[in-house]
Amino acid sequence: MAEFTIDYHGETCDIIFSHYVENDNVAIALRTKEGFPFATATVNLINLPGHQVAIKNWSENEGMDEALIEAGIIKKDRLDETQSGFVVAPVYELTEEAIAEKKRRAFNN
Repeated sequence: MAEFTIDYHGETCDIIFSHYVENDNVAIALRTKEGFPFATATVNLINLPGHQVAIKNWSENEGMDEALIEAGIIKKDRLDETQSGFVVAPVYELTEEAIAEKKRRAFNN
């Protein structure tokens, strides 16, 4: 089974799948190999269907979507976008491998 890691801003991180309590949207966080929080990859702006995620790719998270695509976590094609103030969060779908890993981790926790 895949365990996802991502190289982002010079740090190799583990991918942590979770969900937002308010609406059960998928949440993705990055944690360093030492176990420290490094970044939150997703934002919870709207209810999203299925295995879609809104990616925070501005400010300190610039390039996050490209890194997640390269790591095989989200599919390459942008599905939609949602506005939050002066920024836009692109919406992507998780890859089949990421969906399987998310389910496996949820079952094991």
